[in-house]
Amino acid sequence: MTENDGPEGGFVSKARLEFLSDGVFAIAMTILVIEIKVPELGEPRSARALVKALSHGWYGPFGWMLSIFLLGLMWARAHRQFHYVLRVTRAIFACNLWLMASAALLPFCVGVYAHYPLNAASYLLYFGTLELYQLGVAAQLWFASRQGALDPGLAPDTLRAFRRKNRLGALLPLAILALLLLRSQTQTTAH
Repeated sequence: MTENDGPEGGFVSKARLEFLSDGVFAIAMTILVIEIKVPELGEPRSARALVKALSHGWYGPFGWMLSIFLLGLMWARAHRQFHYVLRVTRAIFACNLWLMASAALLPFCVGVYAHYPLNAASYLLYFGTLELYQLGVAAQLWFASRQGALDPGLAPDTLRAFRRKNRLGALLPLAILALLLLRSQTQTTAH
């Protein structure tokens, strides 16, 4: 089988890959809520005890909201960029699997962060996964551009904007991770 034996002259159908990607993102967003645990209460009728228990476990709902937001942005950004891909090569297919794997791993990362919110390794796992995703988006555009799989009608300004967003997207998780690790190191040395 050669690179162009599949539908649309690509490795696989672009539409089928988009359906798979949409499904992975939808499932990842749904699984996130499973990581939010209902607190155990000594007195189940006490509103004060419930509010106190919920306030101690705020990392779960916060992580869920943040991750739903991030997954939505990740999906929308990849979808906008993938719109200009005309055919799916093996490399583009591999990049999409990379993106889906990163998105599917995010619920686990949120769970680890919710259980260990002040642990530097949980920061590394969460923001490292976001970084892997960002690198995958950048690689997808790079391969699509190099392999002639981009829409020739794509305006040069739009391509430059995608590349700029990919660079910023790759730097942002690293910057946040560096700040969190620095804060963690400062707190560790202070105690």
